[in-house]
Amino acid sequence: MSYETQNSELRTHNSTPQFFVGSRAETFLAFAARVVPDEGVNAPGARSEATVRAAEQFVQGQDTAVRAKLDVLLKVFDWGAVLRYGARFRRLSAANQDAYLRVWERSPVQSLRFGFSSLRNLVLLAFYTQPESWGMIGYPGPRVGTVGSER
Repeated sequence: MSYETQNSELRTHNSTPQFFVGSRAETFLAFAARVVPDEGVNAPGARSEATVRAAEQFVQGQDTAVRAKLDVLLKVFDWGAVLRYGARFRRLSAANQDAYLRVWERSPVQSLRFGFSSLRNLVLLAFYTQPESWGMIGYPGPRVGTVGSER
């Protein structure tokens, strides 16, 4: 499913993204697809509208300075791949995306490592807050109404 299709689906759910639109959303979803493991046919995909909605909700809770820094990070990350591979990150093959992620993750430049960790943490937060993903990690969900009943 293309981002344009996902974006139109987001609008129909009354959760129109304000931050994750256009190239920011495409870069974020391409990053998410490489970071979250593929657990099979019935597993939720990291490139889902739910992942974008969860990330959007988190980012909207941040101040404008944090959103501005995230915007710059996504642009630098996406366009930085052009220097190494001749194409933006979201347009690279899976193998080149993985190699580029390793460059950022293992970089001697602390800012690149921090940027990678920040994006990865946002992806993991957005993906694993979805109830559909909990089974992948063996989490049964929150226990509601059990506080104080077990001794």
